[in-house]
Amino acid sequence: MCCKSQSKRLCWLLPCPVKYSNLNRVCEKRHTSFHSIRGNRKLSFRVCRACDMKASVDVNDSKSLLVIGAGELGKRVAQLWKARFGSRVVGETRTCKNHSELTELGVEPCLRDSSQLAPFPYVVFCASPRGNDNYVDEVKRALTLWRGDGNFVFTSSGSVYEPMDDGVITEWSCTVSVDKSDTSSEAVLIASERQVLEAKGNVVRLAGLYSIDRGPHAYWFRTRQVRGSPTDQVNLIHYDDAASLVFCVLCRQELRGNIFLGCDDHPISKDAICRFGNQLDKYRNEPFPVFMEQQVATKKKFYNNEYTRKTFPEWVPKYRTFEDFVQKVKENR
Repeated sequence: MCCKSQSKRLCWLLPCPVKYSNLNRVCEKRHTSFHSIRGNRKLSFRVCRACDMKASVDVNDSKSLLVIGAGELGKRVAQLWKARFGSRVVGETRTCKNHSELTELGVEPCLRDSSQLAPFPYVVFCASPRGNDNYVDEVKRALTLWRGDGNFVFTSSGSVYEPMDDGVITEWSCTVSVDKSDTSSEAVLIASERQVLEAKGNVVRLAGLYSIDRGPHAYWFRTRQVRGSPTDQVNLIHYDDAASLVFCVLCRQELRGNIFLGCDDHPISKDAICRFGNQLDKYRNEPFPVFMEQQVATKKKFYNNEYTRKTFPEWVPKYRTFEDFVQKVKENR
């Protein structure tokens, strides 16, 4: 963990604290053109339209950012970047489902199949491999859209790590064994990471992402069952904390070909996730999930991202644990 004095010395890296509800005011203050876009929102963004992005990025806009996969994580990264630098941000998606929301955040939405983008100085790839049969090729394409002078960040998953007898996982721990015929998400992610690292981009492996509406607690309360033992440990990180870590990595232009690990302060048992999740208003009246197994896994994963935290002493998770998150939500009711 870093000390407060270190955080103050590097506070220029941090975005201005902005709530989603206040972002429109921030954008109006910094970007006069955005106000006019908001005024025409009903006319322009009810219908999804193809984006014409043939024009090259302004050479004077050295902080332009392309977010590929501008979903729950990507839109948060875009929001932080826009609020901190006020530069052009383009969010590429496979559907137009959240284009109106992106526009309200000051982000230019663009469909994957209709965009013709020129290279950007900063690129972050946040798209999930789920439902994408050409995922590695998509990562290769993303690398061609990076100018190479800013930074490229690929968000991966801690699922690529091999469980250990002692459970301790660091940034450099061994990954699962895969072969060329393996089509698992872990194999696809490892192959994609290799492409990024060879191109001198950076990889951020993330623990299980969550918010009120997403994450293991949401899935377990929806399905009403949990695979595994109640005492099995899970590594987590809130979407906001994952986004702020990605933001910090993007800001460090000198970093090339690194692997970082994003997680909160310590793992939490599956039973505790359900118990604390049950305290949230959305799940208060839901039946407690049933655990399908009682046998504890012999090999474990306890994330230790000390190297990442030392590299970015300005990054401190807003939510130290899932329990901490639930308590803060309850306090803000």
